[in-house]
Amino acid sequence: MTDEREQQVMRNAKAVLDRSVEELDQQTILRLQRMRVTTLTARPRSARWVFAGCMATLCVGILASVLWISKPVAVMPVHEADDLDVVTAAENLEFYDEIDFYRWLADHHGEG
Repeated sequence: MTDEREQQVMRNAKAVLDRSVEELDQQTILRLQRMRVTTLTARPRSARWVFAGCMATLCVGILASVLWISKPVAVMPVHEADDLDVVTAAENLEFYDEIDFYRWLADHHGEG
């Protein structure tokens, strides 16, 4: 039943469109014909620009992938030799929690 109904709708739509084409005035028909001829004779777009755009997109994609995948090498700057001792020490690190106090104590030990 649905197939029959769809065919009836298609027939009605075709009839309406055919009637509307028959009712077009001469000026509209001429404009449509000119547009059709212009479209058919138009020069196709150059494939070079399409190729260049594809290549540029491919290069940007490859560059983004390389930058995304490669991991930067982490470099830890060492400003003082004391910092290097702290980082490489195998002893208990709790001593270094109060390192500022011990430095102050060493600087002011003989003043008191």
